[in-house]
Amino acid sequence: MRPSYTLFSVIGLVILVGCAAPRVQQQVTVPAREDGMADARRMAVLPFDGDAHRRFTNRLEAYLANVEVEGERYFTLIERADIHRILDEQDMTAGGGRFDPAHAAELGRLSGADTIIWGSVRLPRIEYDRYSREETRCVARNRDGDCLEYAEVPVPCQRQIADFEFTLKAVGVQTGELRFTKSYPGRAGEERCGLESHAPPAPSADLKRAAIDDALGTMREDIAPYVVRLEIELMADDDSGIDRHAKAKALLEDALEAAGGGDLVAACRRFGRLDRLHPRSAAVQYNLGVCAELEHDLDAAAVRYARAEALAGEGVALIDAALQRIDTKRHDAERLEGQMR
Repeated sequence: MRPSYTLFSVIGLVILVGCAAPRVQQQVTVPAREDGMADARRMAVLPFDGDAHRRFTNRLEAYLANVEVEGERYFTLIERADIHRILDEQDMTAGGGRFDPAHAAELGRLSGADTIIWGSVRLPRIEYDRYSREETRCVARNRDGDCLEYAEVPVPCQRQIADFEFTLKAVGVQTGELRFTKSYPGRAGEERCGLESHAPPAPSADLKRAAIDDALGTMREDIAPYVVRLEIELMADDDSGIDRHAKAKALLEDALEAAGGGDLVAACRRFGRLDRLHPRSAAVQYNLGVCAELEHDLDAAAVRYARAEALAGEGVALIDAALQRIDTKRHDAERLEGQMR
């Protein structure tokens, strides 16, 4: 399965900066960062060490159950009751020194999971701090209220920070080996200065939840495919003499204007006409490469970018970036195919 691409042809997703060429944005589904999680789809989540009341374990279980890729749930979670029944029947103890990858693999085989998740957690803790900082303020005004003198004055502040960390371990049931382990810190905080420093602080429970969300958000990209947004700049000119060819110059300007207005279909159609009119333009070949890339045709895009490089010579940043992007997408497509099976 190739990565998923979405072509945006709405004006809000085409960016014009000054007189520069337009930039188009593309959403791409990329593979999970950790190859060790490539085959993880049916998960059993065990209680984490340090989580006596299962508050974090339950939160993690719910988070994993709601991970979506391309609109579909990515993981299947084994029912908690089934896990507890097997642990009791087999006289296993999840967590602590008595539970290891061999126990996890056995539990997985009995429960139908392909991956066992467990680990340890340091639950959120709140740190409070009062301090002052220097701010430039008016210290003298005239009768009209105009400032006559500025000075650095100390301003009281208060800060509270929630600090959190968990370590995740994933064991593959088929091999009984530790596929992946990593620690994820999370932090959240608020700062108030001046008159606001005397107001009641934000509820600590909110900060604790935000710190956990921070850590889970970092984990998300390691364990399942996720979406990134790419920004691709079109090429506005080159050294081919297209600016001296009145018809070609006008058509290039029209194509770029269409792209800047969000009509990428019309822009790519005009780049195609330019290919017949002025084929030795590096800008035209490059922009046709962008059109092919947005249509998911990486092979055609690579050919166009290579032509642009041959015409413009090496060392053109836009073309170099495009060729590297195609290589990355091809590599990602292979990894993503394995993860999406």
